[in-house]
Amino acid sequence: MSRRQNVHLNIYDEDLYSDYGIEGEERMNDELIDIVETSANTTSIRTQLTVHFLIAEGLTVDDKRMRTAYKNSVIDRLNSKNHEIARCGLTGLIFLVIAIAIVAGYVWLIPYFNVFWQQFYEIIEWVFVWTAVEILTIQLIQLFIDKLKIKKLVNARVYIKRK
Repeated sequence: MSRRQNVHLNIYDEDLYSDYGIEGEERMNDELIDIVETSANTTSIRTQLTVHFLIAEGLTVDDKRMRTAYKNSVIDRLNSKNHEIARCGLTGLIFLVIAIAIVAGYVWLIPYFNVFWQQFYEIIEWVFVWTAVEILTIQLIQLFIDKLKIKKLVNARVYIKRK
């Protein structure tokens, strides 16, 4: 049995679309997508999402255009999150390589250090190791969770209803 959450968004204005598009594809107004995303963030990642755009009386909205703009907007956010994950992973790996180099240098140079420099080197080593661990675990896990939430928006059923 799958759980489903309905997000209802009342549309009172015809300002639904962004003034900017990529490659001629239309995007939905960021404010509308933010509201949908905020509403969807309160549910489990496994919950399926249904988005209902409730169009106020008197507004003329092309259903297909609105669905396409919605999908393009959330796919843009998904692509952006994928780039952010890649940057985070690369940064974490760079810190990890630096930490390994510092450890290797420490092992090789330890006979030449006095106690002060040994402790100084150990502190620097732990800073790089901890930063790499933090980036590759805590930050990357949060980014993957955010990505799953955005995927939920991409896979959402979209309904457009008139009041």
